[in-house]
Amino acid sequence: ILSNDQSSSLLREGILMASLTFIDFFSIDLQRKIAAMAANMCRKIPQNLFSNVECAIPNITFFLQSADPRIIESGCKCFQRIVSCFPNDSNKIDLICSSNMLDNCLALLSSTTTNKATLSSALHLLAVASHGSFAVFKQLHEKGVAIMLSTMLGHGNDESDENASRTVREHLSEILHLLLELLPSRDEKSKFITEMSAANRKSLFQIMATPQQYLKDVIVTSEETNEQKKRMFVENPQLLISFGECMLPVLIEMFRSTHAEVVANRCLTVVGTVLHFSSA
Repeated sequence: ILSNDQSSSLLREGILMASLTFIDFFSIDLQRKIAAMAANMCRKIPQNLFSNVECAIPNITFFLQSADPRIIESGCKCFQRIVSCFPNDSNKIDLICSSNMLDNCLALLSSTTTNKATLSSALHLLAVASHGSFAVFKQLHEKGVAIMLSTMLGHGNDESDENASRTVREHLSEILHLLLELLPSRDEKSKFITEMSAANRKSLFQIMATPQQYLKDVIVTSEETNEQKKRMFVENPQLLISFGECMLPVLIEMFRSTHAEVVANRCLTVVGTVLHFSSA
């Protein structure tokens, strides 16, 4: 309860690091409670207390390697919340997202045993980190995350079960959000696709060779970070080609088959963005 209501006070007193230092000596039940408490303390971190969290990052990274699903879930929540507190601070994001942490997150995405809550946290974490840090953006491309996400989309594209359809839609939307953050943002401020009727969108899909006519910049990224992302694709055109070859067939099929407005919109946004920068 205290970790929920007094998270800043506990951080200020060094409770986060103190609670994690000897966690391995406790029972699994107590370890789960400590990990959940750590996740609570990572909400709304003030700028002046970041150093109190930074020193605990190696300990939190070990959560992602745990054999216990609940501890792994708490570890992902910790990182998601820390990064979300500093979404445009590339220096802090780079400190948080060590290569080891990214590898652990990607391993969770590729595992068939990872639960939905953990997947959601991991996807959101990577999306926010890729948004705010060019270094993370570049590493994710180098580690082949597009292939991984393509596989996840292929396995998750089943909305036939009405009871599960909402969960499926949310999961697909989170994957597509990360895909958007793996591309530079657009400069155009034209009418966004969600403002169009479904019939117009279907028709528009046939003339996507000129996506600049309809796609709006929906992701606000710092100008410097966005220019670095653009430059990476200009200097390595094969990277964008490989990304497109991997993602476009899956996205087009999903766009045609989905009944979910948000999924269709994000599919079209990703495809349009790829085509825009390919033509550039």
